[in-house]
Amino acid sequence: MGWFGSGRQLKKLEDRVHGLELQNKLLVISLQTIQTSLLNAAQQQGDVARDVREIQDLINSILQQAEQASILHGLDPGDGYEH
Repeated sequence: MGWFGSGRQLKKLEDRVHGLELQNKLLVISLQTIQTSLLNAAQQQGDVARDVREIQDLINSILQQAEQASILHGLDPGDGYEH
């Protein structure tokens, strides 16, 4: 009898190690999939944030143009009457 006992016990240990190696490979693949998903989500969030900034800039530009047009035409946007 050696370190691991009988040949049957050795076979059980080898099978167990093989099973654990397979589980480890599956865990690595799962973690890689999760990481890829997180990176994609972060990229999409960045894209949405950029789109929102562009929309805000466009709205600000329209508001500035409207304000300038009001000033040029002697309108006070606050009272609704021409001056």
